[in-house]
Amino acid sequence: MAERRKAKRKSISYYIQVLDADNQKVIGNLADVSTVGVMIDSHQPLPVGQELRFRVDTTPEVANVLNIDFVVRVKWCQMDNLSPGIYDIGLELVSISPTSADALARIADKYGSRESS
Repeated sequence: MAERRKAKRKSISYYIQVLDADNQKVIGNLADVSTVGVMIDSHQPLPVGQELRFRVDTTPEVANVLNIDFVVRVKWCQMDNLSPGIYDIGLELVSISPTSADALARIADKYGSRESS
């Protein structure tokens, strides 16, 4: 499949949990971050096209807010090739405040291990 990404992304080398903003249940871990979306690793698949409200808790070293809230749309979901039982899920950012977008960018800068297109 041809690569269709236009935004640079950074792989996150640190386990950062992504929570359902409504019930605080862990959905997965942040894997990649870009200006237009994120990828998470999860033990559960998510339906393509579904919109969800997520939350990432932060620390004072990356943000002056306690958490980042944002709305995403599931763009794709597939079983990870190397880790059975783990799903790689691509999420498009639908809604995020400027403060949260800035904090997410700082997480990518601080914990991102590489940049790719």
